[in-house]
Amino acid sequence: MPLINSAGRHAVTAKQVQLGQSDTGTPFVQIAFEDDAGAAITGWLYLSEAAFERTVAVLREVFGFDDNFDTIVGQVEGKRCSIVCENETYQGKERLKVKWINPEGGGGGAPAKPLSNQSELLKQLTAKAARIAKPAAKAPNAARPAQTPRPATAQKPAPAASEDEPF
Repeated sequence: MPLINSAGRHAVTAKQVQLGQSDTGTPFVQIAFEDDAGAAITGWLYLSEAAFERTVAVLREVFGFDDNFDTIVGQVEGKRCSIVCENETYQGKERLKVKWINPEGGGGGAPAKPLSNQSELLKQLTAKAARIAKPAAKAPNAARPAQTPRPATAQKPAPAASEDEPF
């Protein structure tokens, strides 16, 4: 299978989703993306303390994620989206990386390391995602009240120019 090999925006389908854990123990969602020509690239969404809220927000916005990590595979696989790839230098080598995952039209890696405690971790992640405030539904814009014009203030007449003033 050819790889997506150019920086920029690509319309893709999430083909395979796995939960994994980095060598340092950070859980992540690994998504294999494929464009319409069959070229592929893999992206990762990390679930560390620092990245968790942003990752859940992306999953919700892009894939309609309902915060249940037990069913994340079925919620993401087969869904269309748009990715932005950028070049980066990693360990002295240039590589292409999935930098952003956006809703469709909006804005290669190693296989995921299997989770040793997947069931317990999924329960913890699901409970944690449910605690994050979901964005409130936007109310329709109300019409702004008409502004009442300010009353005119009395102005003093300008003094008559004298002949010794330059202007």
